[in-house]
Amino acid sequence: MNKCIYVSSAIDRNCINKYFKGKFDYMPHQSQKFNKLLMIGLKENNFDVTSVSIIPLNRKINKKVFIKNEEIKEDGITFKYLKFINVIFFRQISIIFNTFLKLANCVKKNKETIIFIDLLNTSSLIGLFIFKIFFRNKVIGILTDIPGFKVSKKQDNLKISLSYKILYSKVDYFIPITEDMKKIFESLKKKALVIEGMIDSSLTKNERLEKKYSKFTCLYSGTLAKIYGIENLVDAFTDERLKDIDLIIYGNGDCREKIIDLGNKHSNIIYKGSADNSVVVKEQMKASLLVNPRPTSDVYTKFSFPSKIMEYMASGTAVATTELAGIPEEYKKYLILIKDYSAKGIADLVYDLFINGIMDNNKIGKEGCLFVFDKKNNIIQVKKIIENLKNDRIIKL
Repeated sequence: MNKCIYVSSAIDRNCINKYFKGKFDYMPHQSQKFNKLLMIGLKENNFDVTSVSIIPLNRKINKKVFIKNEEIKEDGITFKYLKFINVIFFRQISIIFNTFLKLANCVKKNKETIIFIDLLNTSSLIGLFIFKIFFRNKVIGILTDIPGFKVSKKQDNLKISLSYKILYSKVDYFIPITEDMKKIFESLKKKALVIEGMIDSSLTKNERLEKKYSKFTCLYSGTLAKIYGIENLVDAFTDERLKDIDLIIYGNGDCREKIIDLGNKHSNIIYKGSADNSVVVKEQMKASLLVNPRPTSDVYTKFSFPSKIMEYMASGTAVATTELAGIPEEYKKYLILIKDYSAKGIADLVYDLFINGIMDNNKIGKEGCLFVFDKKNNIIQVKKIIENLKNDRIIKL
């Protein structure tokens, strides 16, 4: 069996309960989900996976100074935790040092071990950089966001900073989430493969097609930030035409107080706070329409594929989203595109869908669900990664 190490902040369920019970809002849910799905995909593609995990804690979440956790095996993956000092500056230094030591210890018995690393943790990336000075193991970098990048003078593109160019020089292959991110790495003479996201292959398509609310219901789940267009979304549901259509919202962010205030004035705007992902997913399945109102004008949309799009589509419910640059063409026939993301534009679209009965049989939602389950589950996406790594002679299996 092929061996690999996966460096990230992904942690096992017991560790989550130990450090994040009652502190749900502090948990980096999307990165946890993505990294775990990728690790499980590797395991299902005949890899022996060891997770070198950095618990995503700081002093605000936990006052304990010395952080450590027992090694544990979950879902066929061995989780080995980095020890670190939970004090600013010392946290970064201890993670750098212990990343190097843990990697060196894990590969000493197998020089062919492949290393996957979530590039969002700069401290562990520096530790990997030092490791690569002494070891020649192939490194695959996973990049789901854009740290180390800055907006160009034309404001229409991003450039990688010099410090990250140096750190990334030790990475042999990149897995970005959009084509525009891929172009940046290709400009550095690095090979890359776009994997925009993945869903859990262990779920079944039939489970996703649950009974809907009897009332036409829209739902948004995620960060409640103004920059994500949330204000326009909630303002749309103050429109008199939508008084009989509910908008359910899950999440937290800088628009929370406004949402609560509007909810007190308009009974169709229902704020349910933060909740466990399993609760939110069930609500997504019961809704009539899932909405992503993020504005398209921001340059960063070229470098992101909203994880909620994949999660929304997997629910089996129809998805209305703005036409973000990072969404591949193959997805668009399974989505309802929001051309005008102003409050009035969103209200017009929702009212049109409602009044014309377009959503009655949820055809587009069902087709979108089948598409992501058949084409974008974690086993298939990881198989694609492995095949490209072999074809590009990065690894030999």
